Amino acid sequence: MINFIHSERIYKMITVNANSQLVLIDGFDPIFDGKPSEKSRNIFLINSKQEVIWRIFSKNDNFGDSFTNIYEENRQFKAYRWDGGQYDINIKTGEAIPGKLLK
Repeated sequence: MINFIHSERIYKMITVNANSQLVLIDGFDPIFDGKPSEKSRNIFLINSKQEVIWRIFSKNDNFGDSFTNIYEENRQFKAYRWDGGQYDINIKTGEAIPGKLLK
């Protein structure tokens, strides 16, 4: 279980509010131990002490496809995976809901 994210592991970060950030860790980072089910959950919400609040999850995690980007659009948080699938992120729960295919 990953409970803390060191700043050197963060590939991209978006400030959600004064006390939390949405962070993306590269899917090939050794923190995931090369396990497909782990690298497909490579987005975290952390607090100002870099402690994990939640870890992203979706019904498509079994495929092992890591997320490659996170972004904010009209105060909605979104992510996409390497295969072009875009997901809407529920910022309260960490659930990633498939949206549209970008490619």
